[in-house]
Amino acid sequence: MFKEFFRNLKAILWDDYHLPVISGGDDTDKMQCQGGLLTNIWGPNIASAATIAITNRYHIVSGTAAIVTITPPYTGFRGRVTLVPTGIWTWTAAGNIFVAGTTTAGNGVPIDFDFDGSKWYPSRIS
Repeated sequence: MFKEFFRNLKAILWDDYHLPVISGGDDTDKMQCQGGLLTNIWGPNIASAATIAITNRYHIVSGTAAIVTITPPYTGFRGRVTLVPTGIWTWTAAGNIFVAGTTTAGNGVPIDFDFDGSKWYPSRIS
């Protein structure tokens, strides 16, 4: 009985978390799954700069520089990434971000950016 339960659980977890989920061209789940269930979800901390490169689903972003361009994690990426601010930084609409915005001091409220292949769309602007 336990053996069957764990076999079914493994099948469910494997299907839900290890295989790329392709739904409407959103590759967010594929990026989360590379390397296993909990591996590679959090990327390294990033200092805000004119151009930042996303490598994972979540990043902590420090500094005060304006972000103009967000480089997608790989060619053909479509989906969502989350940036968690530790400082006050802004983003502009001069590059590949749809609308300008700013973070709020010290609240650590994450900002989701959805990428459609050409522009990033922030979940909030302040």
